[in-house]
Amino acid sequence: MGSHTLGSDKQDWRRWALGAWLALLGLVLFQWWANATRGYIDTGSVFYWWMSQWFNDGSDSEHGPLVLLLALYLLYHNLRRWSALDASPRVRIGVLWLLGAVALNALGYFVQETRLNILAVLAWLQGMAWWLGGARWGRAAGFPLLLMLFSIPLNFVQDLIGAHLRYWVIASVHGLTDLLGLEIQRVGTVLSSPGRDYVYDVAPACSGIRSLLVVGVLSLVAGYFVFRRWWRRGLLLALALPFAFVGNLLRVLLIVLAGHFWGAEWGRRVHDYSGLLVFGVVLGLALLTAQLLERCWPEGAAPDDTPARRPSRFGRLWPATAAVTLLLLASIGWLSQLGQGDARLHCGVALTEAGQPLPLPTLLDGGWMGRRLPMMDAERQVLPADTGFARALYRRFNGDQVLYSVVVSGADRSSIHRPEICLRAQGWEILRRDVAPLGASEGAPWEATLMLAEREQAGSDPAYALLGYWFVSGNDTAATHWQRRWLDLRYRLGGEAHRWAYVLVQTPLREEEVKNLQATGITPQAKQRLAAISAKVAAETGIGLQ
Repeated sequence: MGSHTLGSDKQDWRRWALGAWLALLGLVLFQWWANATRGYIDTGSVFYWWMSQWFNDGSDSEHGPLVLLLALYLLYHNLRRWSALDASPRVRIGVLWLLGAVALNALGYFVQETRLNILAVLAWLQGMAWWLGGARWGRAAGFPLLLMLFSIPLNFVQDLIGAHLRYWVIASVHGLTDLLGLEIQRVGTVLSSPGRDYVYDVAPACSGIRSLLVVGVLSLVAGYFVFRRWWRRGLLLALALPFAFVGNLLRVLLIVLAGHFWGAEWGRRVHDYSGLLVFGVVLGLALLTAQLLERCWPEGAAPDDTPARRPSRFGRLWPATAAVTLLLLASIGWLSQLGQGDARLHCGVALTEAGQPLPLPTLLDGGWMGRRLPMMDAERQVLPADTGFARALYRRFNGDQVLYSVVVSGADRSSIHRPEICLRAQGWEILRRDVAPLGASEGAPWEATLMLAEREQAGSDPAYALLGYWFVSGNDTAATHWQRRWLDLRYRLGGEAHRWAYVLVQTPLREEEVKNLQATGITPQAKQRLAAISAKVAAETGIGLQ
């Protein structure tokens, strides 16, 4: 424990005994009352929920074990580095961290957001470090626990950053192949040869988000060892994004070139064995940047920030332990009365006993004939098992056509995302997007996001379509993704959880409607088709409107 004496053996024994008691209480809390979202991972344990994501291919957090090993090594490194620091228990700061962890865990359970419970675990560990080892352990654990934030599954990062990385990479590769004079076709996220001898779909896993997270971790660790000032470490971390883009661009380009010149089999081989290339390129760029920054703008001498030694004050341990114990037991009692997340779920649409939306009608007033369509295999693979789904294609004899689909989120709500992501992946380019009333002619207007989209077609004129979407909860409708997120946060703060329904309607524009686009914009007839089908389906099944 360093060169300083901690007190008598009796005092040391008392300190470690009380620390072991708090550690046991924390283990009980986080094992049984730290995950209220009983979705596709049905457990109350935050440890199981968290670490199972590390071995889930769809969570983009398979680097979790690497982060854990790095954090443990950094803890060991820091303990040796700061062996001379005061190791007397810091009861006050330790209690503040522990009480904050209990409150954060209760909040995460109440609003059903397990990532907050993971933050509570990290806060608890930081508090125990200050409690048991004073400044030496408290400071040594700070950066390793900060690094563990990168091991938390953050699926929304794929939505906010990963999707854009994916499209930038695809557009850049297509542009480079054009400069090289190669005939590579692009439709949405698919790159192929003209004869489709080789087809490469840049899936979300190939967006570069995984390499971005891993390289972000390695850049932060490299900056921690190379630099002393946090702004330099932050700069190196920020550069992980462009570095990940460059690495992934190089990988996809090599895959496409291999498939173009030597056939699909070689493209698959490069795909299977080029993953390490991304990490090598981006890590090399990060280390080169650190070296150039240190050479061109060296840091000055580090200030002496070693805290003075404080005398041990073991008398404070007993009342502090009692206070933390009482609050923790009260929290467990309250969480036990609160109940699991699925007991507080509300759904915005009527469901069958199997948890699926009611079957869509096959005949609607006005001469609309419907054909129910199943969920595609690609959709089934990426959506949680408890996701509700229904889709039907409606036609009239005059050629009018509307595709109607509804997706009902599961208990963990991870099946709801921004529709624009899927549309761009299918090759649609959004020309115009507005939030406007839909269904006014049906006597029950509601707000929806309307999008005019265009898709290139090989050998023919582009296709145009009008799409509309909105979200339905147990209480409200939301016209946009961010409005839904805000309402969902408000519900959670009120102790409710909602299985949101996401409704998407789509109609192709007729030839005369396409001709009038420049002059009149979106035609009222196209909006009327979307509104008519939506209102009629809602009248038959209760789906889609409050």
